[in-house]
Amino acid sequence: MKKIIGWIVAIVIVIAVIVAGCISAMPDDSTHENDAEENVTSTDPIEAVIMHYEEEATKDYVLLFEFYGAMIDEEETAYRRGLLKGSESAVMDGLTDEYLDEHFVIVYVEYYVEYDNDLTPSDGGYQGRYVHMMQDEYGWWQVDDYSNQCGFKGIFCEKGTGHMSKFKYELESTEAALEALEALEDEDYILSSEVCGGDIDYTKTSEILKTETELVTERGWNHDGWIRENWTFMAIYAECYIEYDHDLVDAEDGYTGVVLWMEKDLDTGEWSCYKADTEVELEGKFID
Repeated sequence: MKKIIGWIVAIVIVIAVIVAGCISAMPDDSTHENDAEENVTSTDPIEAVIMHYEEEATKDYVLLFEFYGAMIDEEETAYRRGLLKGSESAVMDGLTDEYLDEHFVIVYVEYYVEYDNDLTPSDGGYQGRYVHMMQDEYGWWQVDDYSNQCGFKGIFCEKGTGHMSKFKYELESTEAALEALEALEDEDYILSSEVCGGDIDYTKTSEILKTETELVTERGWNHDGWIRENWTFMAIYAECYIEYDHDLVDAEDGYTGVVLWMEKDLDTGEWSCYKADTEVELEGKFID
């Protein structure tokens, strides 16, 4: 009888060990999702790319890093999907045509980087890259390959001789502001005017956004985040010379400083002047 009981106990223990082993071998969705969150990933492919480069910028071998922008390149995505579909590598990885259509995209990025060549042989400078993004079954987008250099296209930043060249949004907002200032000459009370120059005033931009909170909320102005193409407000300081028609207005001719409140329509990408503030000190930055 004791032998039988002993055999039963042994069998129960073996079964318990097998069950425990099976349970531990089962995939844990929550663990996978937590791992995905700990890795550089997101449920949005653009955000996942930005997170990847935010982490890259903190590496010891990176001396300077400026991220200019990211966008899904539909044409390149279609081209790469065509190459992958039915290929040996896709078959080996279990990537069906349907899966590639829904869970694979190419994100084009632009940035400027300077490396410590004592730590890495990599070349720095302006970089344009195609980043291959794959989405897993849980909805997380992850970088699959970011080694594909494709040349700097200047979509988000105008390439210059140094990393301090103008961003595209800086050029566009400043140009729109100066055009608005030139339009002053069409006013009846102005006989003539000459725009001397202008540039973004980041201090004034920040000051306006912090103090004009109701207006900022109402207009939907934004000026933060890495993707500068999404910024919708900029303060431009400019200087011009104005000659008035004194029969129509009591004002002194001469040079004046102006802060133009520029806002961007994200649907059209166009900058326009919301307000021109002439009650500012003349700095003389653009007067010869």
